[in-house]
Amino acid sequence: MKKLPGLLTVLLIITYFEATAQTILQETIEYDFSTNQFTVRPSWTKEGSSVLLRYKNINKYALKSSATITSGNRSYDDGLSQLQAGLQQVAGEKEKVKEEGKKNDAKMALITVKNSAKDKPLLTEMERYLNVKAGKLENIEGEFKTIYQGVLKVNSIMSMDKDITAAVDDPTLNTHPPLKAAVFIQSGTTDISTPAEFTSKLNSTVLTINNSLGTIRTLINQLKDNFTDATLPAERQKEEGPKLDKLITELEKRVSTIEAAYSGQNLKTLQDNSSDMGRRSLKLLNQDFIIAPVVVGNADGDYIEISDKLIDNAGKQILEIKPFKINTYGGSRIDFSIGLSVNIGGHGEYKYDLRKNPSNATSGTSVDSVILLSDDEDRLFKFSPTIFVHWYKNTKCKVQWMLTTGLTPDFTDVSDSRLSIGTSFGFPSSNNLTRRLILGAGISFGYADVLKTKYKGLVDYRTFGELEATELTDKALKLGAFFSISYNLGGTGHD
Repeated sequence: MKKLPGLLTVLLIITYFEATAQTILQETIEYDFSTNQFTVRPSWTKEGSSVLLRYKNINKYALKSSATITSGNRSYDDGLSQLQAGLQQVAGEKEKVKEEGKKNDAKMALITVKNSAKDKPLLTEMERYLNVKAGKLENIEGEFKTIYQGVLKVNSIMSMDKDITAAVDDPTLNTHPPLKAAVFIQSGTTDISTPAEFTSKLNSTVLTINNSLGTIRTLINQLKDNFTDATLPAERQKEEGPKLDKLITELEKRVSTIEAAYSGQNLKTLQDNSSDMGRRSLKLLNQDFIIAPVVVGNADGDYIEISDKLIDNAGKQILEIKPFKINTYGGSRIDFSIGLSVNIGGHGEYKYDLRKNPSNATSGTSVDSVILLSDDEDRLFKFSPTIFVHWYKNTKCKVQWMLTTGLTPDFTDVSDSRLSIGTSFGFPSSNNLTRRLILGAGISFGYADVLKTKYKGLVDYRTFGELEATELTDKALKLGAFFSISYNLGGTGHD
């Protein structure tokens, strides 16, 4: 019960991350290794989403350096060499027995001619002994041949480790049929065509080997019994005994060597290796031929750039994906631009000037004549440099709508500077000059000089006394409109 709080904590953490993961947007890019083409390659991805790259129709174990699995294989040369020597020995002994039988037949034939009928049993007993010995040796030879085939089969099964490793490392095996054929290329000699058969075929083959070894031990004992039970002439018994003992000693030694190779720890090693090959081949064949998506990074800025290199298990580059770009959308941007705007209206209708008389006379009767004149200058349009700030949500459209504010400074009189609010159309940020241009329009407002109300409609201002031209006007807030063209300097989230 003490472990329950910890378990609940783990479950809560897992639940939290699962819930969080569901809110994370993902964009998957897919590459078909068999056709060397992208099957899924979006032009856009939601900004802030995780971008994943995966491969299909690919042997994912061949192109993943950590996927190489090797197993140690023991050597079977000792047992096999003893088995081959045993076969040669038994075959040689069989020939010797045959030769001895022929010689014995010749000797007994002479004895039979010279001796009486009581000598006939000696001939029969020797024939029987040699015939039984030859038969037992032939049976032993047959069992050795069975063992030999079993050993070859076991060795073939163990050598399939190399076939599996080669299949793991081969990027061209990216579909199931050729991959299976490569893994079970030795099925003709091993009888293994599925991962589940590795252990069963090994165990049945080892059982056959051990059964034959047990049969050979029985036959060796029968060779001993045959000699013990035979009533041979003393001379032949003295000659046959040492030879048979030597033969039996050598056969027993070879049987013991082979038994050791397929029992105890050696047998466990064989079984462990076969189980390992079964697991590895099953894992290899059950793959979906897809390299699971891996997160390349999070989408940020106006685009993301992706590249990749696939390296095989030997460190050789098999495929290179050149850098490519995917544009983003949905992110907020603040850009800055500078350009030229034409302000329409809002500057005051005219420019006013104060003159003392129509001829600006400094003496004479008209010197006291003071009047206000307009110079009739057209102030409807005014071109000015402007600094803009643009806010927008990045979209998939080529033309980008923006909310724009601007400042048109007047360096001769700061109070005459104007602010602009409106909309504009531009393009996603680019190093291309034409795509940096932004067109805008909207309203503008600022202070402008306007004639004071008390002076409107008057011509003679002598009643106001001495008056300066700057005293004729007041500052008033004026609305207007603007059109602009500007160059995007970039901003937050991109260049």
